[in-house]
Amino acid sequence: MRSIIARLLPAAFLFVAPLLVAPLTADAASKDSPLICWTLPSLMNRFLESHVAWREITPELEKRIVTLYAERLDPTESLLTESEYAALEKRVGTLIADVQRGRCDEFDRLKADQLKWHKQMEGYVRETLSAPDLQLDRTIELQTDPDKRPRPKTPAERDELRRKLLHFQLANYVRAGTKLDEAKKRLIHRYELITRRVDEQTQADIFSGFLDAFANALDPHTTYFSADDLEDFRISMNLSLEGIGAVLGSRDGYTVVQEVVPGGAADRHGGLRAKDKIIAVAQGDRGEPVDVIDMALRDVVRQIRGKKGTKVKLTVLRQGERTESHDFVITRDKIDLKEQAAKLRWQEETVNGRKLKLAIIELPSFYGGRRDGGGRDCTEDVRGLLEEARRKKADGLLLDLSRNGGGLLQAAVDISGFFLHRGPVVAIDGPSTPSQVLADDDGDVQFNGPMVVLISRGSASASAAGSADRLGTS
Repeated sequence: MRSIIARLLPAAFLFVAPLLVAPLTADAASKDSPLICWTLPSLMNRFLESHVAWREITPELEKRIVTLYAERLDPTESLLTESEYAALEKRVGTLIADVQRGRCDEFDRLKADQLKWHKQMEGYVRETLSAPDLQLDRTIELQTDPDKRPRPKTPAERDELRRKLLHFQLANYVRAGTKLDEAKKRLIHRYELITRRVDEQTQADIFSGFLDAFANALDPHTTYFSADDLEDFRISMNLSLEGIGAVLGSRDGYTVVQEVVPGGAADRHGGLRAKDKIIAVAQGDRGEPVDVIDMALRDVVRQIRGKKGTKVKLTVLRQGERTESHDFVITRDKIDLKEQAAKLRWQEETVNGRKLKLAIIELPSFYGGRRDGGGRDCTEDVRGLLEEARRKKADGLLLDLSRNGGGLLQAAVDISGFFLHRGPVVAIDGPSTPSQVLADDDGDVQFNGPMVVLISRGSASASAAGSADRLGTS
């Protein structure tokens, strides 16, 4: 498949095959241009124009779209019975035809119904867990994969599934050391937040979800990037961002600092610590604080990120002998995510009585940003690590791509060239463009010793380029 990121409208990007990325335009997606109904047909058509297998929406493709989008509305299969879900699938089938004609009213009705289903679920959870005599049922057996269990046929079967899910989730809290009464409160709050997130969905969120289901129906490696998704992708490729340098997570409605990035703005400031709970964010040292308790994590992150040199004020709760509140004003800076970059480590092995030094290069993704004006580039990072391996006289090399989930195709080709004298590395093809062979032409070999490439099921297929035959080199 020819892989593309294609800008169709300022609102969003298409992203086909996460490992093979070739921008059709240098323009950036704009968060100021929301996704709207009349743009959906052209976006869908652009997917079809670029795909090698699907050129139109056939009955088979429509069935796949229906399945994937309906599953998004009831992912745990605990909201709807079998007959209710069948009715939902019919509605989604009609929705696809409506969208192609530029009609999107059904999205609003589906959101209203989805909110109703979640409110019903939330009510069931609150009623069940508020019973004073409720004890954890340790005899429950639950198939946790929804795809491997039958959908409930009746409301009674649905309620039994819900009961099992609740006890399973309670057991997870208790296993982690939470008291049962506290676990009940936290689980009720979790379902309240789920309902709230459904209610907070914007029209653009809903349209993005539909387009992503449409893209996934084409093949498992095709997806749709909203503007937020694209920003996250660029960060993962550049291994750099502008912000405070903190890894954040969400727990029970709180945004929790999981890690302060070494060398980042927050680390240099010295105030913020792991496990701090962020409860308010203000822009600048005099801005109006915004309460972020129970706010979606992506929205909190959006408020904390910002241009280098600007300030953000965080109000945090810190648990010690007593809970304390602190305010920190941090000046944003460019953050180098070097922990996610290529690394070199050494391992000694004894073979036939001889001690050998093995250089192990771990490459978690084919990242790259310098061609776009900033960030790290895995090609240069790996080149430097190979120079170090040669300088320290490595007896052999293991290139570890076992956790490599993909990235830039050209980076994979360039790294393959480090081990090839010359020759083709990979060919790309598409429905409307001629085949193109990407080759190594410089003739320079960065490492010519014994080498093994380690891959796994999780490795992107671009890793195959990294494990290309050495074309006669030893």
